[in-house]
Amino acid sequence: MKQVFVQISKKIKVQNMILTLVITGLSFSFIGCNKKSGEPFDIPTSFQEQKSQFYDSDIQDNMIIMVGETKHYSLTFAKDGFSNDEIESIKVKIAGSLNQIYKKTKEFPKDNIDVYVFPDSKFQGFNSNENKVFCSASDIESGDYRYQLVQSYFGVSNPCISLGLTGYINDKEYDRDILKTYFSKEENIELLHLFGPRFMKDWNEKEDYEMAEMTAISLIKFTIQEKGIEKLTDIDETVKNAWLKEIGSPFTYRENDIKYNNFQYAQSENHVKIFTDDARYNIDKTEFFNTAKQIENLVVNQIKWKKELKEYLQLHAPKYYNSHDLDMTISYILKKRNSSEERNNANNNIITVLNIDDTVFHELGHIFFPSPLQFGNMKSDGIADYASLILCPNDRRREWYSNIILEDGKHDEYLQYGESVKLYYEGYCKKDNYSNSEINMEYLIDAIAIATLKKEYFSELYPFSKSINDVYKIESDIEGNELTYIQSCSFISYLCKGYSFDTVLSYCTTSNTCEEVFQKGYEELKHEWLDYLER
Repeated sequence: MKQVFVQISKKIKVQNMILTLVITGLSFSFIGCNKKSGEPFDIPTSFQEQKSQFYDSDIQDNMIIMVGETKHYSLTFAKDGFSNDEIESIKVKIAGSLNQIYKKTKEFPKDNIDVYVFPDSKFQGFNSNENKVFCSASDIESGDYRYQLVQSYFGVSNPCISLGLTGYINDKEYDRDILKTYFSKEENIELLHLFGPRFMKDWNEKEDYEMAEMTAISLIKFTIQEKGIEKLTDIDETVKNAWLKEIGSPFTYRENDIKYNNFQYAQSENHVKIFTDDARYNIDKTEFFNTAKQIENLVVNQIKWKKELKEYLQLHAPKYYNSHDLDMTISYILKKRNSSEERNNANNNIITVLNIDDTVFHELGHIFFPSPLQFGNMKSDGIADYASLILCPNDRRREWYSNIILEDGKHDEYLQYGESVKLYYEGYCKKDNYSNSEINMEYLIDAIAIATLKKEYFSELYPFSKSINDVYKIESDIEGNELTYIQSCSFISYLCKGYSFDTVLSYCTTSNTCEEVFQKGYEELKHEWLDYLER
C-alpha cells in the first residue's frame, strides 16, 4: 500500500510540473503577443515622472516629463501633453520604426537611443544629436521623425546619408530616369560634394530638395549593395563615379581641395550648425541668407580665402606670418538683426554678421589683422577692406563692386552714381572695355575713393559717404577716422606700394602712428595719397 501511495505522489508531482510548464509557456505567449518574432524593440509599458534638465530653453527646462525605459531605447513624453490614445499611437510608431531599421539593416544602434516627444507648443526645433532624438507631434504625424531616428541610430550627422538611409529603410521609391536626366547636365555634378544643407528641406526649393532626396536614396542604396552599410561614411570619388555610371550619366565626379567628408552638421527648423576642421558656423535663415547654395558658397569661399591670404602673407609678410597663429578656429554667427544698434563685428575669433554674407570677409580681415585700438578706427577697417577687396576678393564682392561701372548702378541704390566712378576707373586703367573678371579691384577702390572725396556724388549714400567716426557714432581724433571705409582701403593700398607689407602691418595692427612707422606724419602721407589719386 505504501508503494502505491509513493507512485501516486510521484505521478501528481510530474503532472504539476507539466502544468507549470504549460502555464509558463502560455504566459510567455501572451506577453509576446504584441510583438512579432525577431523584433528586438519592445514598446515601453511603464513610465516614471521626472523633471527635464537638458535644454537651454526656458520653455523646456524643468518641464515635467514621463520616461519609459526598454532594453535598447527610452521614450519620453511631456506630461499632460498628449491624450492616452495619442501616446499609445506614438509608442507603436516609434517601436515600429526602430524595428524596421533593424529589419532592413540587421544593425543595432551603437548606444541606446533616447527619444523625446513634445507637443508643438512646447517644441522649438532642437537638434537631434548623438543618441538623442527630439521631435514634435507634427514630426510624428508627418513621418519626419524617421529621419531623426535613423540619424541617431547610426550616429551620422551628414544629412545626405541620413536622408538616403531613411528612404532606403522605408523603401521609398525614386525615378531613375529623372536622376539620369539631372546628372546628364555637368553643372549638377557638384551635388555629389554631398554638402549637408543641400539635403535639408528648410534651405532648398521643393524641386531641388526632391532631387537631392532621390540622389541620396539611390546613392546610399548603391553603396550598401556594393560595399556594405559599414562603408556609408566613406563614399569617395570612386563610389560616386561608379554610381554615376550605373544611372547612365556621361560625366565623372572629381574631388576638389575642400574636405567635405570632414564636415559635421546639426540642424533644427530654419537653423543649421556646421563644424569644419577650422571653423564653426551657426546660421539662422534670414531675408539675406536663406539657401543651401549661399551656405555652401560661404563655407567654400572662406576656406579658399584663408588659404590664399596665408599664402600671400607667407610670401610678402614673412615676419607677420611667422609671429602670429593664423590657424585659429573661427566661429561664424549669421543671424537676424534685432535692433538698429546691432552691428557686424569680429572679436575673439568670433564673427557676427547681420546682413549679406559678403561682409564676412571684411570681418575675417579683422580676425587676421587685429587692432589694439578702440572699436572703429581707420587702420583696422582699412586693412580689413584691403584684405577682402584687393588682396583676396571673392567673386561675390568683386561682382558687387564691379557693377558700379559695368552696369552704372542700375540694380542698387548705392550704385546709382556709378558713371563718375567709371570715368575715374577708365582713366586709371586706360581702357573702356572690360568684363567682371578683368576688373582691377585696386583701380576700382581708388576710383570710388576719389569720387567720394570730391563729394560730387554719393553725398548721402552709406557706406561710401560716411566717415568711420560717423559709422561707429563716435568722436575720435584717431588719425584717418575722417575717411570712409573705401577711402581707408585706398589709403592702405597706397601705403603698400611704398612700403613692405610687414611694415604696413606694423602700423595697422599696433597703436603706432604714421610718424613712428613711416617717419612721415599722417597729414603728409594723406596729401601724397590724394596727389596719387589725381594721377
